[in-house]
Amino acid sequence: MIKDLDDSLRAMLTGEAATGSELAGAAISFATPTADWRNTASGLRLNVYLYAIEHDRELRSPERRRRVVDGVVLVEPSPARVVCSYLVTAWNKIDPAGGEAEPQEHRLLSDVLDVLLRNPVLPRPYLVGRAATVDPAVVAAEPGGTGVGPEFWTGLGTPLRPSITVRVRAALPPPTLDAGMPVSTVRVRVAGADRFQIGGTVHGPAGAVAGAWIRLAGAGTTSETDDDGRFVLPVGAEGTATVQVRATGFRPAQRDTAVPVPDGRFDIRLDPL
Repeated sequence: MIKDLDDSLRAMLTGEAATGSELAGAAISFATPTADWRNTASGLRLNVYLYAIEHDRELRSPERRRRVVDGVVLVEPSPARVVCSYLVTAWNKIDPAGGEAEPQEHRLLSDVLDVLLRNPVLPRPYLVGRAATVDPAVVAAEPGGTGVGPEFWTGLGTPLRPSITVRVRAALPPPTLDAGMPVSTVRVRVAGADRFQIGGTVHGPAGAVAGAWIRLAGAGTTSETDDDGRFVLPVGAEGTATVQVRATGFRPAQRDTAVPVPDGRFDIRLDPL
């Protein structure tokens, strides 16, 4: 995922660079700007160095998303969120016409800052790999390199340089957990007598049917399916139950079942009108 963020950030910087700008002609590197890198680098280069990865706990939701696929309940936790901090610097190994490398480096940083300020969120066309499967990453540019101090440059053996700190807040694709088969029967004992509820799903040719009306024949007990087509219906005592289903755009359906449901599944399929 981190590599996909790198590639997405590179794609945005390249794709959003103005024609003829310093950024359009610069090479982009994610290498650590060590002495070896500086000595081997040539031309005008933009260094985007990832120096910190932090878990963003404040923005993570405790909610889980549940969906039913082929009768199996899948549970998806809310995605974990991370903050990736990059230090962006410009390096010029070209002999400019004016004799100084710094003005060209400063123009390059200005081009980068312009792209970042125009794109507070990574545009979807530039998202790569797993980064394209979650909410687009949020990008914040902080001129001045607030994330590192002079000791960082001392450790790399180079004088303090102008830089931009870029923080990218991104969601990690959550794992999908198999929670097993949906619960189809619940037994509740009240005053020594068993009372049952049955649960199931209502499907049409295109998938789950939300808002379907469910009725227990002969008893008047009703229920309604949720967004995933699931329902729970009180049926009373053990025995046989007849469940009737109606939904807008579908033919009415009826199904008999033993209570408790013997095979652990109670699905009803509706045919379109």
